[in-house]
Amino acid sequence: MKIFRTFFGLKMDDPVSQLANYKLQLGQVEAALTADENNEELLTLRKDLDEIIEITEALIEETKQQVKMTEKTFFKKLLTFFGNY
Repeated sequence: MKIFRTFFGLKMDDPVSQLANYKLQLGQVEAALTADENNEELLTLRKDLDEIIEITEALIEETKQQVKMTEKTFFKKLLTFFGNY
């Protein structure tokens, strides 16, 4: 699978790393909010991070599904190709 993803230039590292970074930032914002729970800037930042985390998780899941479908199609074509010999 890794060879297939590398061959077709599909890497999950970037969005996965970004997701981890967003979650880390969210933890920092939540920690800061314990000291100043009414800070509008921090509340807005928390909301924005929640949204970007949700979008990034959806992107990762969608990409995984696309990779699965591409792999299935590729291997079906490969089997068909070699089945003709």
